[in-house]
Amino acid sequence: MTWSYDPTYRLTSAREALDARNVQYPTPVQTALGLVDQIRDRRPVEPDDGAIVDGYLSGANHEALLQAATREAMHARLVSAHDGALKAASRRALTALLDAGDEIVEQLRPLADEQIEAIQRVADLDQTDLPALLAAGRADDAIAVSGLAAASTELLQLYELRDAYLWPKDVANINGTRCSEWADPTVVEHHLASVPRYFNNVYLMGLRLGATLWWPTLEEAIAAAQPIASHRGIELEQQALIRRGQGHVTGGAAAVMV
Repeated sequence: MTWSYDPTYRLTSAREALDARNVQYPTPVQTALGLVDQIRDRRPVEPDDGAIVDGYLSGANHEALLQAATREAMHARLVSAHDGALKAASRRALTALLDAGDEIVEQLRPLADEQIEAIQRVADLDQTDLPALLAAGRADDAIAVSGLAAASTELLQLYELRDAYLWPKDVANINGTRCSEWADPTVVEHHLASVPRYFNNVYLMGLRLGATLWWPTLEEAIAAAQPIASHRGIELEQQALIRRGQGHVTGGAAAVMV
């Protein structure tokens, strides 16, 4: 998902993604989006650059000429004000989306679960070679394997959509540990750290390692990450103590040798 700090662009991207998945907006979001649409529809009309000259040629009076000149002179100011109002309304709408995030995340749950189940089905197969599956008469399994890339892509886009617009930024990140995709990311991070997140088979590979994909609430993701982050913190402290101890021993040995 392409990132932009421009609120108008971000809102447009969010609406396109949510509308494509038939999300029903809560009333506060509908109200905020309605204001955005009203402002967008009132963009100032570009004045006729030749209006003043034409007015002189047609014998227009001074008042008509002054009105034409005022419209031309004020157009840039109106456009700037309109853009500012549109950005402000878009920021409000993005905040409304964030405030309604829990409700919208629940609306997206059936779709996310569908993708997870589709990937899990492939992970449970003893083979994923399409010609071999078809030759063995396993048409249903072949169809499941054929849909793996689409399911993986959709699941990634759902995670990105949620993280970008429906959850507060980095709230689910507990000291570097996130359980927003994997219920426990430890094994995935250990074995697949170098595999790009957008690689179609990364979810399949993680499932086969024994990890669990899920679509948690924000509270569930935080609750799952906290003990893992705490355990990792203890391990890091122990490693630091060992390193300090080794340094002390090394330094003492060097002193004895001298």
